Amino acid sequence: MKSVGGQEYMGSNYKVLMLKRSSKSSFMPNAHVFPGGVIDRADYSDEWLDVLDTNLFSSLTAGINGPRPPSTLYESKTGIPPDVAFRICAVRETFEETGILISRGQSSNGAPVLMKEDDIIKWRMRVTEDAAQFVRMCRAFKIVPNIWELYEWANWLTPSTDKVKRGNRRRYNTMFYIACMESIIDAFHDDKETVSSKWYAPVKGLSEHWMSNVWLAPPQFYEISRLANFPDLSELKSFAIERQKKGCTCSYPVMIELNDCVISVLKGDDLYPEEPDLHNQPVLSIDTTTSESLSSSKNLNRLEFVGMPHQCVTSNVDICGHPAIPSFLRKCRNALHSKL
Repeated sequence: MKSVGGQEYMGSNYKVLMLKRSSKSSFMPNAHVFPGGVIDRADYSDEWLDVLDTNLFSSLTAGINGPRPPSTLYESKTGIPPDVAFRICAVRETFEETGILISRGQSSNGAPVLMKEDDIIKWRMRVTEDAAQFVRMCRAFKIVPNIWELYEWANWLTPSTDKVKRGNRRRYNTMFYIACMESIIDAFHDDKETVSSKWYAPVKGLSEHWMSNVWLAPPQFYEISRLANFPDLSELKSFAIERQKKGCTCSYPVMIELNDCVISVLKGDDLYPEEPDLHNQPVLSIDTTTSESLSSSKNLNRLEFVGMPHQCVTSNVDICGHPAIPSFLRKCRNALHSKL
C-alpha cells in the first residue's frame, strides 16, 4: 500500500496494488489479487542467517498475546522460523510479480535500496526461475528484505467443499501482511501468472468490482472492505502495528445456500458452525432469504454472492482487533446497482 502525495482518492489518501491473474491460471483465473505466492524451501534457507539480523527475529512477534495461525507454529528444520520465512516469501514474490523490492540497507535504520533497472530485470528473471537466487541477490547488492515493515493482517484458508475441490484440487493457507510505503512505485506485472497491475483506492476497487470492471477474489474483497475503515495511510500503519499484538485467527469460509443467494460465513457469525470440518466441510442449506437472515442474526461476519458483481461483506464483529466492516459500503453497493 502506498500513499499518493496527500491527495485523496475515494475517501483515502493511499492506494492498494492489485494484480490481475491470467485467464490460464488454474487457481482464480482473471481474479484481481494482492502480490504473493507459494512459499519455497529457499525462504527457510540458513543462507538468510548471513543476511538478516537474527537478534531482531523476536521483534516480529513481540507483544502478541492473542491466537496464532497454526502455520506459524510449525517447528522449522532450519534457523529461520515461519514468521520470518513467510515474510521473506512475501517480499520475494512481490519482487517476482511486480519488480517492487521491499528492502533496506544492511544497517537497522538503512534506507530503501534502489537497484538499476537493468539489474532488476536480470535478477527478477533469475529469482523467478530459482527462488534460491533471491538471497544471493541480496548479498550481491548488500540488501536486506525489510520484513520488519510487513505487519501481520489476516490468515485465510481455502474452503474444502466438494464443489471447490472439483474446480481446483489445490488449497491454500495464506498469510496477509500490510506494507505501507510513502510513494507509489511503478509495478511491472510478469505477463505470465499476471497480465495487468494497477493501484486502487480501497473504495474505488470495490466500486470497480460492483461495476464488473474487475473481479476481486473473496479474501481480497473482504480485506479491502476492512481497509475502508482507514482513510489515512499513517492511521492505517499505526493501527496495523497495534492490531498485530492481538493475534490472528484463521479465516475459514463455510458456504451456506439460502433461498435467494449463497453466503460465505466466517468465525464470529451466528451461522458459523461450532466445529467446522477443515478437510471436508459440506455446503449447508437454510430455508430463509438474505434479508431474513440479516435481520434475525445478531452477530454478522459474512460475504454474500448474488452473482460475482453483487458480492458484498457484512460484518459487525471485532475479530482480533479488526473493527466491523463500514456499513456505508452496503449502501454504496445498493445505490450503485440501483442506477445500473
